[in-house]
Amino acid sequence: MKNVKNVKNVKNVKNVKSEIVKGVSWSVLMRWTLKLLGLINVAILARLLAPEDYGIVAMATLAYGMVTLFIDFGTGMLIMRSKSVTDELLNAAWTAKVLQGFLLALVLLLLTPLFSRYFNNIILNEIMWVYALSAFISGFENIGVILFRKNLEYKKDFQLEFISKVGSVFLTIGLAFWLRSFWALVYGQLAGSLLRLLLSYSMHTYRPVVCFKGIKQFILFSMSLIFINIGKYSSQNISLLVGGRILATDAMGLLNVAVNFASIFTQEIMLPVARAMFPQYAKLKHEPAELKKAYLGVLGTLALVLFPVGFGVSAVSTELVAIILGAKWLSIDHLVSWLAIAGILRAIIWVLSGNILIVTNNENKSALCSWLQLAILAPMVIYAGVTWGMIGMVKATVVASCLTLPIMAFVLKKPLQSSMGEIFQCLFKPALAALVMSISLYFFPWPDYHVLVLLLAKASLGIVIYILMIMLFWLIMGMRDGVEKQIVAFILTQFKQKLNHQ
Repeated sequence: MKNVKNVKNVKNVKNVKSEIVKGVSWSVLMRWTLKLLGLINVAILARLLAPEDYGIVAMATLAYGMVTLFIDFGTGMLIMRSKSVTDELLNAAWTAKVLQGFLLALVLLLLTPLFSRYFNNIILNEIMWVYALSAFISGFENIGVILFRKNLEYKKDFQLEFISKVGSVFLTIGLAFWLRSFWALVYGQLAGSLLRLLLSYSMHTYRPVVCFKGIKQFILFSMSLIFINIGKYSSQNISLLVGGRILATDAMGLLNVAVNFASIFTQEIMLPVARAMFPQYAKLKHEPAELKKAYLGVLGTLALVLFPVGFGVSAVSTELVAIILGAKWLSIDHLVSWLAIAGILRAIIWVLSGNILIVTNNENKSALCSWLQLAILAPMVIYAGVTWGMIGMVKATVVASCLTLPIMAFVLKKPLQSSMGEIFQCLFKPALAALVMSISLYFFPWPDYHVLVLLLAKASLGIVIYILMIMLFWLIMGMRDGVEKQIVAFILTQFKQKLNHQ
């Protein structure tokens, strides 16, 4: 009987690992496809719109985000955590979502005068009407599409996100050619919300009905998320929140574009993995050893990719901005360089203090992490912004994130039943190898090539240096088990198979 049980456990672990790989693969494919479309969108819009346009929309988006912090019932997250999903639960979740959309729209309109005064921009009075309508429409989305992720139907999840993003991008670009103002971005969001609403009902057969029975659990769950959401949102957007108050509209637009542009290369690696891993972590929450192993494996793999990408973007920021955004945006290259480094640290911090704590029913610790991060970030960013402007705020986020990261690792120790050493072991080699790569690229005597040739040359050399350094550190540290060993084993297996075929 024991042997049969062990075989079943092994099969379950293998199935979970297979689902993790499958889920992460689909999630990464989806996120990067969407961001590629977003990058094309930015590349075109950056040539049609002015920094002032982006500045105005950034203020409106921040206002929308701040209100969302207080009105988020976490319907999707609660459904993902539930062991069994009934029609009653889905109907209650949809009812909560509709209520959320209504309240969000109402509060947005009520607080619009305050936002206009804070950002010192009266045009927000008009924009927020469109954002309120968008929020109201989004509340009616079919709750059934959440089951795509719950049931690990990643292909359908991908199709929904892809089609809605493609439609939104084309609509926004068309509006930009027509209007040549920030209204293209505003109406583009409204059109995207309406398109996603229609797609949610056409792609899933579930038809929700109003049901107030069970809605209380969503409201109570939302109360536990408020402090987490406020802390995280404020920490992630602190430079924009401060900048919206102290910077001119055009400077705010430059900062907003720099933040969003840099995040594509760091946050957008972490977010799809985190999105795919949430249901997987939920399946392993009652098996602490397997949960720890899965989490550390994901953390190590993310670090192996995040650090070289972030440091690499920092090293080639001038070339990237020139090619993708155009010459009129070259003034933000130094901001992108620092934001790419900040993006690595903030992505790692999110992985340490985000879904893993919520899955293990440690929402209070996740909230604590968010507020600790904000307590360190806020005074540093405010002081640096007032003293040195945009570049000061960006550099302050890097310093503050360096101070915050070990605190997050310490908080995670107990819920994960791990040690600080195990956590930092996942981060040390990639960070050091990426730093060596970045320094090498900085001091290399580059000739005066065309910007595209220079970008390709720097990227190629950087990849070679990083791989060599990772393998060197792995050999020095005794070829321990980890991602590096798995990659080497895979390469050797493929090589042997080719030899056997020959």
